[in-house]
Amino acid sequence: MIRSLNILKYFFVASLLLSSCSKDNSGTELPIVTVDAELPTVPTNMAAGNITETSTDLSWSASTDNVGVKEYLIFKGATSIATSTSTFYTVTSLTSNTVYAFKVKAKDDAGNISGFSSEINVTTLKITPTLVNGSGDIETYVKNLINKVPGDAENNYKVPTAVQLVAWDLIIDAVLDDNISEAVLKSSELNYQITEFTDTSLTPNQIFYILEEKSSQSNYWGTYVFSKTPTINNLILMAPHIKNDTNTGNQAMYCFKNNVAKAVFINGTHRCNSNAYSACSGTTTTCNSGSDPYRVSDLAHNTNSIFQKTTENLFTNIPNSVFVGHINFLGIRQKVSPF
Repeated sequence: MIRSLNILKYFFVASLLLSSCSKDNSGTELPIVTVDAELPTVPTNMAAGNITETSTDLSWSASTDNVGVKEYLIFKGATSIATSTSTFYTVTSLTSNTVYAFKVKAKDDAGNISGFSSEINVTTLKITPTLVNGSGDIETYVKNLINKVPGDAENNYKVPTAVQLVAWDLIIDAVLDDNISEAVLKSSELNYQITEFTDTSLTPNQIFYILEEKSSQSNYWGTYVFSKTPTINNLILMAPHIKNDTNTGNQAMYCFKNNVAKAVFINGTHRCNSNAYSACSGTTTTCNSGSDPYRVSDLAHNTNSIFQKTTENLFTNIPNSVFVGHINFLGIRQKVSPF
């Protein structure tokens, strides 16, 4: 009998506690919180399109959810590589002639995640290295490339690996040796191409070799132009801040063309494009209101770059080489060291 009374007493106290927890300090009834435990439906109709040597577009049909789908998780094999708020995503930085498996999951605001969509296999295209030919005005051609360069805070710029830097060095060797077929072959392995461009606006016409990334860009290392028969064989012009220092890319091309210099380097993104910091000492207020270290996309302040590797190669292989950077409308503003 005593045990029965104790049990009744326990349930009475528990009931009081539950009742008190449903009210705030003023005695006002609190709303009952409903936990969303419903999973979104599995995405369907997984498909791939616009397959290139290094990229592919993925698409799928939308999932449904009792509250709403927040985003989709994209997987390459078993690895989650990205998220998308739409039913579309472009995967980049792939290797040519390689099979990849892709699938997606849906996620709602409560963090509930659906099962996997069906998996699709995508084979990237095999690279067929070819020398591209062009003609016209070299300034106009490169200006079009400059206009496509991404701006700050977009995080497009990729830091080259040690292996890629070695491969790039061999490309520059081939260009300097006038072994263009070898340069074409090796550049394609890094998603670059060689364009043999005849400038018909010059008398006599001049041939230039443009080392530019393919239209399906993934690295954004910049554009490098070499004269086949330079008038000033040891002069190299450099434009590392074409988006931040307005018009410097076009001005560098003007000086390069009209002096028929040996080479010109044009950077591939805004100097603040990447979120990662360079190992270069010093700080700048260029990328925000505070003072931050230089970004890896700031090629004038980063020695671990294709820009720097090209500079080092030409410094070593061209006797009495002269490097000039930061061109402005008054002419040469600053002579820069390659190291």
